[in-house]
Amino acid sequence: MNPDTTDLQSPAESASAESKLFLVTSLVFLVLACLMLAGRPGFLLTPVLTGHGFSWLLLMLYGCGLSGIFGLVYRAFPKIFDVPLLSAKFVYLHYGFHIAGTLMAIASVLWADAQRAQMATTFLAAGALIFVINLGGAFRNPSRPDVGRAYLAASMVWLVIMAFLGLPFAPEAPLPSLRGTDWSAAWLVFCFAGVVLNTLMGLSLRVAPKSLNIPEARSGTSWYALIFSNAGLAWMFPAIAFRSMGFLILCSSLYLVGTLLYLAAFLSQIQSRPKTSLPWDAKILVTSFWTVPVLACLLLVAAKARMIPAVAPVEGALPPPEPTGPLPVDFLPVDGALLLTTILAVMAPSVVALAFQFIRMDKPATSDPASRERLPELILLAAYFNYATGVLLVIPGAWAGIDRIVSLGTIFLLVGTLGFLGNFFYSQSAKRQKNPGICPPETVPTA
Repeated sequence: MNPDTTDLQSPAESASAESKLFLVTSLVFLVLACLMLAGRPGFLLTPVLTGHGFSWLLLMLYGCGLSGIFGLVYRAFPKIFDVPLLSAKFVYLHYGFHIAGTLMAIASVLWADAQRAQMATTFLAAGALIFVINLGGAFRNPSRPDVGRAYLAASMVWLVIMAFLGLPFAPEAPLPSLRGTDWSAAWLVFCFAGVVLNTLMGLSLRVAPKSLNIPEARSGTSWYALIFSNAGLAWMFPAIAFRSMGFLILCSSLYLVGTLLYLAAFLSQIQSRPKTSLPWDAKILVTSFWTVPVLACLLLVAAKARMIPAVAPVEGALPPPEPTGPLPVDFLPVDGALLLTTILAVMAPSVVALAFQFIRMDKPATSDPASRERLPELILLAAYFNYATGVLLVIPGAWAGIDRIVSLGTIFLLVGTLGFLGNFFYSQSAKRQKNPGICPPETVPTA
């Protein structure tokens, strides 16, 4: 018997458990966020976010979004890029820092504790550094230029900057020069577009071809998309923070061009598949990416709305109230639509779709379309139908200020997210029964 059997495992097998830890955590936080939304959906209808709204955004951003991103990247690098992680133990250390930082961040905005907010920033920044260090070896000496890896490298740059900027709803701005600005709103746009969307786009360019058995695209369109979108993103933060709406329109237009180029490259890649039909996880991913250009258009609408000159105050009228939170008092309905579309229509469905693509890639090929093999896909279809119905109710309802529509939509969102979570566990159990794993150490042939 060979005493050291760990070397017989491939890089993908060695990172499977660690990636599932983050992915399950992401789905659990998504369910908790939908419960928060179902319990108190009225915070979406107010012009100024309260502590409940801040905590919900942090739960979706750190708990669901970043946890899902970390799990997908930990799974993708060993399996898709065929490079091992620096250390599997670092993943568990990263997980501990990330969960502790997320919980402290939520607590800090609920109870307005500056010291707890600083501790949350420290834990989250430590986790982000461990993440970058653990994947640093994968970027050394690439065999050829890879746009998917370039997207991930860009997202890691934004992740490090974001981690050290602190919490978006901290009592004070991270830098003295940002005090009195809309830095929290700028931070959210910067984080979602820079970290979350860059990662999802980069992974999709590599995961989708492997999942659909199609050749990887080598056109320059994806590189132009990367350049245009990140060039516009780099200037969005100062444009939003310092309320330079004309400059924000230029940055948003540049980002819109980049997203349209990416969508054209991704769809042309999907269309080269040999089969006529797409599995449902790929359909969810394509549907989510169709919404990405909508985000840039919403940014343009929000910037144009803020450029309209305000009506002159009436003589003797009371002065406008002072801001009661980091976000501006004139938090427009289009701002809420932008946040909800990014979180609910793009981020969460894309993370779920990529996770299920990995599950399908791990399953052994079979020619027997048994009902047990089709059941996860049917459950995914039903879950996504409920989730998409909730999205189509919550976003317009919040924009129009109709509380009954928002409340009804949150029920559909909750049912859909519970379906995602249950389907994930069911698919994992079906995969283990079909492919129990590598042979035990006693039967491994030695040299």
